[in-house]
Amino acid sequence: MEVSHIVPYSCRIAELFVPNQISEVKSKGVVHQWSRRQTRVSEFRRDNRSVRENGIQSYRTSIHWQIGDLRQTVCNARAEDQVSDERAWLDAERVWLVHREGFTSGRQVKESDAGEPLGEGLVRVRIDSNDEVVQVEEDDVERANPPSFDKVEDLAQLRYLNESSVLNTLRHRYGNNLTYTYAGPTLISINPCTQLPIYSAKIINMFKGCRLEDMPPHIYSIGQSAYRTLLYTKKDQSVVLLGRSGSGKTTNLRHLLSYFAMVPAENKVLTTDKLNAIHSLMESFGNARTLMNSNATRYSQLFSVDFDHSGAVVSGSIQVMMLERSRVVRRPEGEPNFNIFYELTAGLDSKMKREMLLDTSLEGCILFTPLQRQDERTVASQTFQKLRAAAKVLGVSSEEWKSIISVLSGICHLGVAGSASKGTSGRPGFKQQQAAHKAAHCLGVSLEDLSRAVFHIDSGTMSRRASRGEISALDPADMLESFIVGLYTEVFNILVSLINRSINTGAQSAASVLLVDTPGFQNPASCGRIT
Repeated sequence: MEVSHIVPYSCRIAELFVPNQISEVKSKGVVHQWSRRQTRVSEFRRDNRSVRENGIQSYRTSIHWQIGDLRQTVCNARAEDQVSDERAWLDAERVWLVHREGFTSGRQVKESDAGEPLGEGLVRVRIDSNDEVVQVEEDDVERANPPSFDKVEDLAQLRYLNESSVLNTLRHRYGNNLTYTYAGPTLISINPCTQLPIYSAKIINMFKGCRLEDMPPHIYSIGQSAYRTLLYTKKDQSVVLLGRSGSGKTTNLRHLLSYFAMVPAENKVLTTDKLNAIHSLMESFGNARTLMNSNATRYSQLFSVDFDHSGAVVSGSIQVMMLERSRVVRRPEGEPNFNIFYELTAGLDSKMKREMLLDTSLEGCILFTPLQRQDERTVASQTFQKLRAAAKVLGVSSEEWKSIISVLSGICHLGVAGSASKGTSGRPGFKQQQAAHKAAHCLGVSLEDLSRAVFHIDSGTMSRRASRGEISALDPADMLESFIVGLYTEVFNILVSLINRSINTGAQSAASVLLVDTPGFQNPASCGRIT
């Protein structure tokens, strides 16, 4: 996509004709941006030192007005042609015929060739594709907009606002790589499923200082609108990303964070390197492949970016909720575990594998099956090496990183230990004692302490719960699974705490922007699970 598609025309004029006319005036800690009109008027003030400058400016202004007059003439000609075309379109009574498989363009026909009368609540439509005339109910017909509305930037500007017209506009825009569309104050984003050259520092600079009405539909326009409102109102702002799984919510969250990191004049807290490190770690520990999404986020997050009175980033924090903890022990059919387990087993070097007792096969692991294909193992190994580099960027020490790896390794060995069964003593225990010994070694406890932590339940608590009918009998396998889920949850929470330690400075802020990202809904019918 060309850059011109996403740059407001007014901003391009500012770059060409008045590049230095936007000044910042600090008053009571608030940054005000003068409009071009105010600056142009101030530059026309006469003084003895700016005769030459005013001459040059007058020449530029003359050119500016000439171009403006020419543009107005062209616009008037276009407006007349457009009005004529729209009138012809409306006279033809173009409509959309809604059916089970979607909608079809057509033209409403008032009378048939034989002059047969229409029943109450019925209309005739001549379908464009085959010129067939069909008789349908009024509710199955929706008015179509003129072609000039096919790529309108705001759906609220449609002459006829209905589902078929909205989908038609979104389809035309998507076909021209215009993946963002306004719907009033809301931004609709359609995942292009490929990389588009519309996200970069240069493009971010083009959105700086613009108002919402001057910006085309783009995720940066939402970021700029929230940032601008925060500066002028000193009130907290929020951006909520909603949609089905795989629609690009987390990707747009990253673009927003990149914008907030680069738009202030000063930012030493949320740097680009730190943001990339956070994304890498959270993606490995909190993402998994699903039937609808190859890298789905399995937790909800609230990312807060804190600003001071001048608009500089002073702190940040991330809050995680509703992690899909059950995936660690009970994966949905046909879906793998969290990414970190495959990256761990493929990326650990030989020394660390021996130390974590992972140099032998994890055959029989109930939690996951290690990657078998060489190309997948290579990619997972490279990703794991990047995780260690990302942890260093966030200030995670070698000892802290090793502790995380130790707990993850212990979880892997507990998966090999398998479901517990009652021994000769009547107590529940591990099925594979050797794997249980390895898990105890990684967790830094004895096998007896580990068995007690997994299978021991206070008799008084158990009796009270049984008397209330909450439990009838405890399955040793459920006890082991609960322990594993608890371990992984603690690892995930520790990781979030280490991230917050790196970006949360504790500095007092004037206002914050809160970004909300939740896992998308997965329709079983779309997943192929039901027909």
